[in-house]
Amino acid sequence: MAWVTWPCKKGKFRLRDLDQLASIEEVVGKIVRVGECQPSDIKTGEIRFSPKNMGIFWVQYPLAAANKIIAAGNLKIGWVVARVESLKAYPLQYHRCLERGYVRERCTNATDRSGLCYNCGTAGHKAANCFARTRCVLCEEWAA
Repeated sequence: MAWVTWPCKKGKFRLRDLDQLASIEEVVGKIVRVGECQPSDIKTGEIRFSPKNMGIFWVQYPLAAANKIIAAGNLKIGWVVARVESLKAYPLQYHRCLERGYVRERCTNATDRSGLCYNCGTAGHKAANCFARTRCVLCEEWAA
């Protein structure tokens, strides 16, 4: 049996200042209670810690529920009060050629850049694990 779902507009936000004891399950549970939505509607990243040991957590959520959480401004999670920051929508970008403003159906570019890191533009690793200086492959090609 195949499931058919309606497209749902999503909002993105980030939680800042989580402590080392916060778990993803605890954070998602709090988001579900405040946003009044289902856990299956949430898309999250991992909790990443800064050098000051404060966690940052990225969340994508249905827009109506995300607006409730963003309006709250902060959430008490464990021992800390995490700040909620709204994230701007990313522009369209096709993953194969890395050009912006369109997706596959409109791509006329023959160049395949799908194996390159989004951060530094080199092959062999993903942006999530990249600590190199950020550089734009497209800008360097256009300047040459």
